[in-house]
This record gives sequence, C-alpha cells and structure tokens, in this order.
Amino acid sequence: MKNPTIILIVAVLTIAITLILIKAQTTDFKSKSFDEKRSEIISEIDIILKEAEESGKYECCMQPPCKMCLLGNWIWEDGTCQCDVMIDRGEWDKVCPECKRNVKEGNGKCPVIGDG
Repeated sequence: MKNPTIILIVAVLTIAITLILIKAQTTDFKSKSFDEKRSEIISEIDIILKEAEESGKYECCMQPPCKMCLLGNWIWEDGTCQCDVMIDRGEWDKVCPECKRNVKEGNGKCPVIGDG
C-alpha cells in the first residue's frame, strides 16, 4: 500500500508548481508590450476560429473568417457565425456588416452578391 503522507506531499507540490506556473504566465503576459499582447491574442483567436470552423460552429463567408461574430458583436451572441448560411438564404439583414462589406467587394468565398 502507498504511503498516504507521500501521496499528500506529491499532490500539494503538484498544485503549488501549477499555481507558480500560472502566476508566471500571467505576470509574463502583463509585462509584454501592447503589440506583443495584441499579437498573442489574435493568434489565440485564430486558433479558436479554426476549431469552430472545423466543428461547424463558424460558417463565415470570408476566408480567413472575420472575427466580428466570434466576439459577440453581431446577432450570433454565442460566438458562432451563420453568415454564410444567411447569404445562401438571401437573408442579408442577418449577415454581419464585415461579411456583407467584403462579399459586396468580391472578397468573400460565397459567390452570391446581394443588395443587402
């Protein structure tokens, strides 16, 4: 049988090391410049967007996808995007302004250019 004291010590040390690493990461981020923070955050957003696209939660008409819907700045408040679907349906009032502008300019992957 394993010694409960050793198990407890290992668990406490593991938690302590984890907390130290989390604190170090937080401190590291706080000490970065604005440009470094911005770059890191955009990189993380791009990872989230790719995961959302692959799972079918983000159907943006843009490639690379816009970030407006992900950030909850449109009617899809849960961070999903259905702009591509809304364009296919002709429901331009449900297409975010960023996608609508880019599609009208010919920058979207969706071939439909509407009046919306």
